[in-house]
Amino acid sequence: MNDMKELHKFESAASKCTRTRRTGKTQVWRKDGSAWWDGFVICGQIWACMVCAYRIAVQRGKEVQAVIQAVRHAGGDVYHVVFTMPHDRRDDLKEMRQAVTKAHTKTVSGRPWKKIKHDLGIIGWVRALEVTHGWFGWHPHLHILLFTRHPLSQAQIDVLWQFLYERWSEAIVAAGYRSPHPKHGLVISHGKDAGHYVTKICNQGLAAEISQTDSK
Repeated sequence: MNDMKELHKFESAASKCTRTRRTGKTQVWRKDGSAWWDGFVICGQIWACMVCAYRIAVQRGKEVQAVIQAVRHAGGDVYHVVFTMPHDRRDDLKEMRQAVTKAHTKTVSGRPWKKIKHDLGIIGWVRALEVTHGWFGWHPHLHILLFTRHPLSQAQIDVLWQFLYERWSEAIVAAGYRSPHPKHGLVISHGKDAGHYVTKICNQGLAAEISQTDSK
């Protein structure tokens, strides 16, 4: 019942977005070749409103792109990491989302993480949770952009993969799921794919769960 009330609240707010006047007066603003209305209700419900989802996704996509450019301009580099977990039709989406988020927190915490972060020059990351659905049910997985002070050698990337996979696998198993497959459970690719990642944020709404953490 509480879930239905929560859903109704989101739907009600989204139904008023850009359709209901917030004040008695509305006007059109123009800047840098763009125009928009002012004076209407803006719900900000990224999961329930397509208008707000697109607006927020575009803005966050620009922010991510700005960070990528700044890091590369300073001589650093970017790496795309995907964390996934085994799943089937019987798994509950809410429980899996919580498991993925908590497992990632465990993976990038503690002294071992601080040490490898220092050794490899990791200065921060951007994270987004993506949820898809297919033959084997819901599939939540994390996309991470890792920023480093300098490009990593293949040997360093291998060390990073081993560290992240072992901790990620342990955390997922501790949450009650099967161990992620070494080939698919954690994948690291070079940041040349970062542009595709940003496009995906804007086009598929991944901005809903984007956060910048552990950055300096």
